[in-house]
Amino acid sequence: MIRKLAGTIAVIAAVAIPTSLALGDGGDANAPQTYAGGKGKLVAKDTAKRRPAAAVARVSLKKFGKVSYAISSKPGHLPIQWAATVRCTKGFLIDYYPGPGDVRTTVKKATISGTFKVPLADPDECTFAAAGQIAKNNLGKKVLVKIYNK
Repeated sequence: MIRKLAGTIAVIAAVAIPTSLALGDGGDANAPQTYAGGKGKLVAKDTAKRRPAAAVARVSLKKFGKVSYAISSKPGHLPIQWAATVRCTKGFLIDYYPGPGDVRTTVKKATISGTFKVPLADPDECTFAAAGQIAKNNLGKKVLVKIYNK
């Protein structure tokens, strides 16, 4: 129960941090990082090791295409508690996916990947966040969370 609560708090904290503290648009445009798997440019990442091994990657983007996430572990195939959220603004409108109070962590064996759903049509800016925490905390395990923009 405490582990599930810690994962939920990490996701909520990632969404609650003001967008002014965001990681930016992915860094230097002259040095794009693309991957053979066609995931796109790496725009945010976070890793964690120790107890609890919880990582949260977060990025605010004004121009984006298909934004996806990947959550993995070392060693591979460990059970991970994870969640992904999106907060978009268009003028004075603000919308979330999943909606406020609907964020739930689920447990799945790593590697976890998916695409973010954008809740507004043609938004001005969106903040994407993905979080992962090793469900059974053992010392020496590592969790990695990455966000890609294609």
